[in-house]
Amino acid sequence: MMTTKYPDGAAITRGPVDATWGGTDLGYYAYPPNTSNNAEETLANIIANKLGFVYQWSAAMKSSTVAGSQGICPTGWHIPTHNEWTTLERAVCTSGTCATDFPYNTTTTGWRGTNEGTALKSGGTSGFNGLLAGCRQTNGSFYNRGVDFRAWSSVGNAWFRYSAFDQTTKVYRSEINKAYGVSVRCIKN
Repeated sequence: MMTTKYPDGAAITRGPVDATWGGTDLGYYAYPPNTSNNAEETLANIIANKLGFVYQWSAAMKSSTVAGSQGICPTGWHIPTHNEWTTLERAVCTSGTCATDFPYNTTTTGWRGTNEGTALKSGGTSGFNGLLAGCRQTNGSFYNRGVDFRAWSSVGNAWFRYSAFDQTTKVYRSEINKAYGVSVRCIKN
């Protein structure tokens, strides 16, 4: 997503650029980091490279805690649920242990699968195109632009998906601090 407004036209607050967000989810968005990974990118480069913005949990969900909420997504779309992410991971899974690697529960965390992260990244074999925008940490720093893809799922305890291509080809799933700035992908209703 790359929006500064909710579907109803209300503005989303851009977080302080060179400051800590203090570990608190205040409903902010930010631009992903520059190529030096030390500050926000320029808007022109964001648009040209189609990286999208990163959003804190409550901004992404428009303060909802209901799985499958529209959040910042356009009308007719919603933030993917944990189960929808799991279905996608299973669809690109090529091992014989897909159901074990990607269970639908929210208690199995950590690095999962074999090469599903590679299949889901931009230019991967799935057609999904997970863009490597990294994230904005609560201390104000950016992390891993060009290296990892992170996206929220619409589960009330702030689950996310993560693939770090400098470390593994797998997919990481877990909770994360809602104050982090993470990418948003939408799925059609």
